[in-house]
Amino acid sequence: MKIKIKSEFLLMLQKLFYLIGRKYKKILIASRIIILLTMQIYSYAQMWESTSGPSGGEVNKIVIHPNDPNIICAAVSLPYSGVFKSTNSGQFWEALTNGLEFDNIENENRWINDIAIDYSNPETLYVSIRQAPSIGSSFLYRSVNGGTNWEAIKEGIIYSLCVDAGKIYALSNLGLLYSSDAGNSWTIQSSSIIGNQILLDEQNILWVSGDEGFYRSNDEGITFQQFSFAGAYEYSAFDVAMINNQKLVALSVIFSLPYSDSLFISYDDGATWINRSDTSFSGDYEKIYDIKISRQNIDHIYIGFGKGFYKTTNAGLNWLEHNNGLILPHTLLQNYNTIVTSLALSFQNSNIIFAGTTNDGIYYSSDEGNTWEFLSLPSGKTVALSLAYENDEIFAASSGGIYSFNNDSIWQPTTMLIGQIEGDLTEVAVSSYYNNLILCGLRNSSFNPMVYKSNDKGLTWDLKIFFPYEGYINKIRFDPVDANKVYVAHSTGLKFSTDQGDSWEDLQIPIGSSPIDIAINPQDNNTIYILRVNGKIDKSEDGGLSWTEIRASIDSQHTCIRIDSQDPNIIYVGSFWLFKSEDGGNNWIRMPFDKKVTDIAIADETGELFVGTFKEGIWHSTDGGNNFNKLPPLPSERITSLIFCNKNGNKKLIAGTEGVGIYQYNLKVTLIEEQAISLIGDFYLYQNYPNPFNPITRIKFEIPGQARNDNTMVTLKVYDILGNEVTTLVNEEKPAGEYDIEFNGSGLSSGIYFYQLRAGSLLETKKMILLR
Repeated sequence: MKIKIKSEFLLMLQKLFYLIGRKYKKILIASRIIILLTMQIYSYAQMWESTSGPSGGEVNKIVIHPNDPNIICAAVSLPYSGVFKSTNSGQFWEALTNGLEFDNIENENRWINDIAIDYSNPETLYVSIRQAPSIGSSFLYRSVNGGTNWEAIKEGIIYSLCVDAGKIYALSNLGLLYSSDAGNSWTIQSSSIIGNQILLDEQNILWVSGDEGFYRSNDEGITFQQFSFAGAYEYSAFDVAMINNQKLVALSVIFSLPYSDSLFISYDDGATWINRSDTSFSGDYEKIYDIKISRQNIDHIYIGFGKGFYKTTNAGLNWLEHNNGLILPHTLLQNYNTIVTSLALSFQNSNIIFAGTTNDGIYYSSDEGNTWEFLSLPSGKTVALSLAYENDEIFAASSGGIYSFNNDSIWQPTTMLIGQIEGDLTEVAVSSYYNNLILCGLRNSSFNPMVYKSNDKGLTWDLKIFFPYEGYINKIRFDPVDANKVYVAHSTGLKFSTDQGDSWEDLQIPIGSSPIDIAINPQDNNTIYILRVNGKIDKSEDGGLSWTEIRASIDSQHTCIRIDSQDPNIIYVGSFWLFKSEDGGNNWIRMPFDKKVTDIAIADETGELFVGTFKEGIWHSTDGGNNFNKLPPLPSERITSLIFCNKNGNKKLIAGTEGVGIYQYNLKVTLIEEQAISLIGDFYLYQNYPNPFNPITRIKFEIPGQARNDNTMVTLKVYDILGNEVTTLVNEEKPAGEYDIEFNGSGLSSGIYFYQLRAGSLLETKKMILLR
């Protein structure tokens, strides 16, 4: 619901509230509540905004709109499947999930086999989704509005399909299927043809590749001619193109003894074949995943395989590697090759190529693959989020690696990338004091937990902890007061460092199940809480020297523990329910919230509560968890992590999901009007943000006046906890309106400070915390 009010009406309301307020202060307060309620309705009617990242998963198919090359769709599988669409050449993507039922089952057991576009009616899309038989049935879905909504039209496993003018050819577990009415009814054309790729060329000749051969049909799949190559055991990829009555077929054939992937071409519909292989195609991991032929020059052939992107400009006589910008630095593997699993060419300009990869995202080239640009695709599973407070840059650990986002551009990869390396990230944390300092937790292919450290925002990394046994790094928590201290909760205990993560010691804690999370009192860093996966909580009030059990174990699915920074006696714990303590953990109550909690975020300024859940989205409470309202739905309601960030004065809630990236929600309560005239002529001092802060925070306030040209003497001063004046931020006459002032506490020690606003005879004071 978008509210727009004319300037004259706003000015009239402003003057009215000011005059009422002078005579009836209580009415003014009531009027403010009314207006704030109106503003809140407006604010929470907004939708989530995608950040278009970070990347992850295997991009196994890309299709480009036949009439508009700016429109692209990508299918991503493993570990979390999804369909994504861009309308600006891949610079920004949205997840297309409405009707695909991804949240109804476990995504790990569901993957996309193929996606196709009806080239005569490009608003019609088809996607085949397969899932493990033990989970349920596989389906073919159709969208008639460009992917906005989907409906299941056929049950069964579809491996590949091609579509034009409502005619669909589909390779299935039953054989070759055919539909002449956009998928409403089906016939089996041939039960003997089982394959992995199907294509209809410009002469309406049908081509199929499979495990046992390569096939050609001139009669819509009724009969087939088979092409076989001695010693072949898989026909993996192919393409067919025709230019000026000259046709070229390019086919990848995998041979077993010795293992090699060879490329053959034919100019006569397969009557004769020419081997145009390259020695680079041989090797254990160099399978050709996709082949594309230029529609402008038939001798230009492109392949995506285990060594990246190769092309030829003379029909395969010579092949050249073109991986400039396609292979990103990987800390975990120095000699890294990007696996290119899918390619797509623009119909209008074959110089424009998109390349999909295995867990390294999607790339764009405008010069026929000579150079590549990384595009951020929101296909990764987000496992953790952390914020660099100095510039509100967000760091995310996803299934693809660690990426950063500054709200002004796309997600940028660090060098801590997983790619096709076996292993997974489990945690990322940025220091509150040194924004270049990042720690991350991961597991290698042998499931050994490790902690890496970066002092340059992820450009380089050093291994700091290695555990010689299986397990996880569950949580990394920087001390909110001591800039050099940091804790790591792992599967079997707790470690701590007093030198920013360079060296580590074991912290002796009581015997119990795996520590899943740590919470530290922001006003007293000697008070530490350890949450175990079974719900047991141990508390230390002497910096970890001794511990007391304050909560017994309950179940095996506890996820997080959070402290209210303004009132550290208030603590929340997430599990299958939400629990709360109001006395520092001595007593606990189960709140009326019966959803599986995955993360909790508490707004510093207001104490408002935001709770992420598994499959049920994000919920908001303004009364400490007694009542909740659900925020607008996300493309996936599987929430993994929540944090806040502040950008240009707007506070945002950042939410990580499983498989559709990260989203932001604007929490600033505003009304839009033509001349930005304040609706409330009231005196108001906002809570500083961020709070706690180090060393910079912002203080916003409003001062009253009958009109904009009224001036009032205004002072804004900062005091320490003893009442000594620290600095004066404002000392001048100002007209009525809203102001935002920066306070830099660089020369001050950690502690509690007060800031006081005086406007004429009006006075208000608030508390803030500087943590170093």
